[in-house]
Amino acid sequence: MAVCMVILASVELGDAATAVDVYRLIQYDLAGIPFGSRFANLNHHASSSLNADLSRTVLIIPIRDLSLSSLQDYIDRKTPLGGLLFLLPGDFDHQRDDLVRLERLLIHAYIPYPVYFAFENQHIRDVFAHVKHNDATGQPATATTGGYKLVVSTTEAKKVSFPTITNIQVI
Repeated sequence: MAVCMVILASVELGDAATAVDVYRLIQYDLAGIPFGSRFANLNHHASSSLNADLSRTVLIIPIRDLSLSSLQDYIDRKTPLGGLLFLLPGDFDHQRDDLVRLERLLIHAYIPYPVYFAFENQHIRDVFAHVKHNDATGQPATATTGGYKLVVSTTEAKKVSFPTITNIQVI
């Protein structure tokens, strides 16, 4: 009986983790002024709502639901946030203008938390629907209630002092 419980527990734990490709927002300095996202590590629970305790939360925002003015206000207030994950559509043609405005907003601001992008697929839509349902029922993800935790473990980016630049000129 105990052996069956261990096997079931390990099967359930194995299904709880999934790898998803994500892409980090650029960071750069221009005349000594930092722009972009300076952080890369994530280890916070997921939320779809601005009503959660966002200092320890990764906010998941599909581009189709994005309010640029709300995001601009949030960035300007420098409110603590565990991180941002933007869900990109598979087809950029219908939302190209929104993506261009989002890009301009993000690369011209200093953002003191990690910002990532992921392409939407059925698995990510299912995860987002579950996170959104938990937020709507008032049961945010925590260590005791469960939910989704987004983890990216990487070394923090370092400044490249003398980058190698190659010029190619064709006549």
